[in-house]
Amino acid sequence: MNEVPASFEEAMERLEALVQRLEEGEIGLEESLTAYREGMDLHRFCQERLRRVEEELLTVLREEEATGAGDGETDLLRSGDDA
Repeated sequence: MNEVPASFEEAMERLEALVQRLEEGEIGLEESLTAYREGMDLHRFCQERLRRVEEELLTVLREEEATGAGDGETDLLRSGDDA
């Protein structure tokens, strides 16, 4: 990866641009390989960000549950785990 993205959204934009370039098929083999490697780095970056956000969300939900501060919305968030 050339430089670490500042955010998840920036990483997704860069990843989408790389995918588009690869799908167009107008870049050479070496450049395609470089783009693929960068895409994999961006994919890992996004996966890690999503994992960390999920952990933070679960922490917040546990804290709400422990303090009894839940307002019913936590049930809606948790229902996504079953889907």
